[in-house]
Amino acid sequence: MKFFKEFRKQEILVLFYRIFLAYVFYQIARLLFWYFNKELIKVDSVSDYFNLAFHGTAFDTTAILYVNALFILLSLVPVVINTKKAYQTILFWLYFITNGIAYAMNFGDFVYYKFAQARLTSTALEVAKHESNVFKVFTVSIGQHPFVLIWFIVLMALWVFLYKKVKIAERRPVQLIPYFIWSVLVLCSTAVLAIGGIRGDFKHSTRPINLVDANRFVTNPLQGNIVLNSTFSFFRTLGTNNFKEVHFVDEKYITDNVQPYKIYDRKVESRPNILIIS
Repeated sequence: MKFFKEFRKQEILVLFYRIFLAYVFYQIARLLFWYFNKELIKVDSVSDYFNLAFHGTAFDTTAILYVNALFILLSLVPVVINTKKAYQTILFWLYFITNGIAYAMNFGDFVYYKFAQARLTSTALEVAKHESNVFKVFTVSIGQHPFVLIWFIVLMALWVFLYKKVKIAERRPVQLIPYFIWSVLVLCSTAVLAIGGIRGDFKHSTRPINLVDANRFVTNPLQGNIVLNSTFSFFRTLGTNNFKEVHFVDEKYITDNVQPYKIYDRKVESRPNILIIS
């Protein structure tokens, strides 16, 4: 039927491929994170690691959907020109700018974890606000751990290469009504799946997964950091930091009314300083 010919099979399959690439590279980052911190996070066997990595997929799903929400929307929105080269170029840059920044968070944790003993969270932004030498710290860290940067560049280059291996052939829809109907149906289905993916499942009574849920799948609490990824932990903790400095009164009131030092006006009679040795 002509109605089914307007189903955007090629675009949907390519979109699945591109999102699948994100899953692959997040798993590579997870393996590298453990490798750089294996002295701190003990994993007893290969099967144990694969078990941790498998459960980490749920957290990867949330992170990937957070980062690629706009990319997925623009890939599926029915604007007719989706398959044109210029439009695909825009999608390419959107995909790798957003994913590149998010992916870099995981590599920062290769070094950061040794000091924080936890995955990256949004509290890092609060710390950075009060630091004047953030760039210097960054450059020094790169100098001390050059292989982290090398791994990031190599993997991003491989990611770009694999992305470009599968291309979309340009095609203009012939019948617009079936084209729009199929597009709306696919968008609605994708939205439902995305909501479930971000929450962690489709159970109505279940709250969205958070950092604590990673410990449900481990034998050692530290292994929860392997299950997690830095992108997930960063986005999940945005706006949740309740430990902030507050000022209930101004400095002038404190200066005028609070006297932490007490000076007592005492008169001590002068007495001779005598040392008796017996």
